[in-house]
Amino acid sequence: MSLCTLADVKTLLGWSTEDEDALVQSKIDLASEWFALYIGRFDRAAGAGSLIEKFEDRAEKHRGGEQIVDLAGFPLAHDTETGAPLIVVQEAYVLGDLAAADALEINVDYEVAEDFGNIWRLTSGRDLGRPFADWVRVVYSGGWWPPDVAEPDARWATLLAVIRDAAAEQARHMVAQKDHVGQRSFHVGTATIDMVEQELLPSAKSVLDRFRGPGIG
Repeated sequence: MSLCTLADVKTLLGWSTEDEDALVQSKIDLASEWFALYIGRFDRAAGAGSLIEKFEDRAEKHRGGEQIVDLAGFPLAHDTETGAPLIVVQEAYVLGDLAAADALEINVDYEVAEDFGNIWRLTSGRDLGRPFADWVRVVYSGGWWPPDVAEPDARWATLLAVIRDAAAEQARHMVAQKDHVGQRSFHVGTATIDMVEQELLPSAKSVLDRFRGPGIG
């Protein structure tokens, strides 16, 4: 998913021709990937890429003994009529029983922490005397619509302007540094510059830090 558009970056660069569009788009894609990695919304295990982009009915399994369960994707989508988050939480004592496990009740058994992209276990299940189950299964929808969608589904949030602007500035910087971006290091005289330390602009980090939940990063 591109977190900004070609036009966003070309405006910052002051470019009006299409000669370097492929280069600019490649830097937009790379900046978007870095943003997802930095926020922590990137599914490395499944190889699914950015979980900043809109997704639907994502299933995750988590250990049941945790009071706080961090979700991989964020923000959650919401039902347009009720305003309820599109999420189902189930628990089971055996991993193989997850698909048939009983659904827990939102705001009774668990609560969605919207600001951090996780769920809080309010009770140990429907019966307060019952211990935590061994496994929790969460099925939910979320992520942001990309900035170039003309008529996005209202259940999903539109990408925030602060993230779009930060992505455009990051991509502009990467285009200006195109001879070095992608390298791990380069030499200036006798000094070695570590590109890993140069990946994200401080201004981008200050924006993205607002969206990193507990345990993320």
